[in-house]
Amino acid sequence: APLFTGTHPNVLYKQVTRHIFSHGELVSPKGMATKEIQPAIHKITEPYKKLCSVPGRKANPFFNMAENMWILGGHGNSEWVCTFNSKLGQYQLDDGHTDFNAPYGRRIRFANRHRNEQIALNKYNSVNIRSMPQVDQLLHCYESLKRDKFSRQAVVVLWNPVFDYFHHETKDRPCNTTIYFKIRNDLLNMTVSNR
Repeated sequence: APLFTGTHPNVLYKQVTRHIFSHGELVSPKGMATKEIQPAIHKITEPYKKLCSVPGRKANPFFNMAENMWILGGHGNSEWVCTFNSKLGQYQLDDGHTDFNAPYGRRIRFANRHRNEQIALNKYNSVNIRSMPQVDQLLHCYESLKRDKFSRQAVVVLWNPVFDYFHHETKDRPCNTTIYFKIRNDLLNMTVSNR
């Protein structure tokens, strides 16, 4: 697997783009022709320089900051975050609500809960969602690493088979599926798996 290493996203963006154009395989998910490389690993060595400002990318630093707060707060409603990026509205649920199916914040901070439990219960009546405990996965990671600095169990799961099952019609399934936190050399490392 190719390993792309850079101090910040701008460096990685250029490396990865060149590699995809020259070595990517042509695939057509959802009928859209694209090139992909897999597996691939991206390593950012200075993550505090996270804003991608490559010319032509039209990055919105205000949305970047707002989305971070929205995720960490455990929110799933689209109204506030869409004021910073109106294109997100196309991924809202189609049932008249202003929520997303797969908001990272809600799945991280309130795992096993969904803003529309009743629809899920009706569709998947074999799954009693209300009986499942609500879990703050970020708190779990914090406590795991606090107890054991070298723990390999600080894991966040974003893909939920109940809400992301292939029968469930939605435009919003999580791209990031798992997050792993580890402390090594007294530094916090975060590894994100992307489908």
